[in-house]
Amino acid sequence: MSIKVGDLMTKELITLKADDDLPKADELMRLNRLRHLPVVDGKKLAGLITHRDLLRLQTELLARLGNTGDADEEVFIPLSARDLMNEDVATTTSDTSAVDAAKRLLSQRYGCLPVVDGDELVGIITESDFLKWSIEQLQG
Repeated sequence: MSIKVGDLMTKELITLKADDDLPKADELMRLNRLRHLPVVDGKKLAGLITHRDLLRLQTELLARLGNTGDADEEVFIPLSARDLMNEDVATTTSDTSAVDAAKRLLSQRYGCLPVVDGDELVGIITESDFLKWSIEQLQG
């Protein structure tokens, strides 16, 4: 049985544009229960924002606020997805073996691999996609 990434990947993507603000990223992640948001320029992958990226930024902002000594001070820093996204994103293709993608996720400790065919983002494969497939197989 030769299962490909394209057989398991999530095809209905929720994405951000580079100019979208970070509160939008946070809202999309919360409402859709996501941990990874591809950032796109048209149909091309421009970067990736993870839930961990947002948590790290929030921690930095809270630390900065704590250092001011003024608990009533409002902190507003207008950041966009472009400011936080990782542009050096490991990707895969839809015709890559699912075994190879799973091994890569595990060995590199990635939570996801955006799936690109040519220059176009066509999906994303995550640990959850592999877990869903495993459950289906175990149930017979």
